[in-house]
Amino acid sequence: MPDPGDSRGPQRHNADLTSIHVGRAIAGDNASLEWVVLRITPLLLVQAEYRLGRALRRLHDPEDIVNDVWAAALPRLGSLIVENGRRVPAFVGYLSTSVLHRVQRLQQRWLQEKRAASRSGEATGAGLAAEIPADATSVVGRSVRNEHCVELRRAIAQLDAKDSEIVILRGIEQHPAAAVAAVLGLNDNAVNVRYHRALRRLIETVRDSVLVDFVDE
Repeated sequence: MPDPGDSRGPQRHNADLTSIHVGRAIAGDNASLEWVVLRITPLLLVQAEYRLGRALRRLHDPEDIVNDVWAAALPRLGSLIVENGRRVPAFVGYLSTSVLHRVQRLQQRWLQEKRAASRSGEATGAGLAAEIPADATSVVGRSVRNEHCVELRRAIAQLDAKDSEIVILRGIEQHPAAAVAAVLGLNDNAVNVRYHRALRRLIETVRDSVLVDFVDE
């Protein structure tokens, strides 16, 4: 139970709860696994949309990429090692790295086909969808339509554009503040201030968000 004398009591309690669910999901508990998938999926979708950009979003559905990531990760959950007791950020970082790798492969393939099409005069984009297995298990479908997922994606979209990028780069992808600052043309302190301000706004807007466990990051 939260300490009633601690003003962060409810927030700390929620962070502990999310970490417990992730730990149980990794250990094979199905109820906790469903809880975790429902709450992490919107973060991965936001990341996939951001990383795909406009050009690749015309060719690939972010939901397919996230579905592919979960399909690959779920059988391996029991082998994941999470250090320092910070299960949620570490787990989200692991999954977001998989999303990033898949998007990078799509980008590389798209550029190769674009160059080849430029030389031959043919249209680009043929066969790109084969990168995502057509018969992959749909571990994301129900999560995408869940009210929590819709609310969190909407809340992130309503942030200032730069704050949204900071949440994706600093929080979901777990890049250090200095790296995010270099990408966005800010200083480290500005990134940290905007990051924690954005997190608190999201946590206040969306109940039971796993982002409560990112506040001390």
